[in-house]
Amino acid sequence: MTINGPIEVRPNVFCSWFATVSGGSGPYTYEWYRGGSPAGNSAYVTLYTDISSFPLRVDVAEPSTGAFGTDHIMVTNTPSAMECFS
Repeated sequence: MTINGPIEVRPNVFCSWFATVSGGSGPYTYEWYRGGSPAGNSAYVTLYTDISSFPLRVDVAEPSTGAFGTDHIMVTNTPSAMECFS
């Protein structure tokens, strides 16, 4: 499983990240965390970037089999980054 989305973001904008799962048959459960705090529970999460860099993690489970995966990235606040939304 992999987080897809920007790793460099502008401050004070909304950006989205998606969890891509390979293998298994689903359905899956998703739990997103921003800096250790819960941030969402679907296949994607949209967050306000604020002015600080932050760690982003997603945990994905397939309850029917007990399979579990996790991925994490560090999202860096960079004023010169491309905009996520206009």
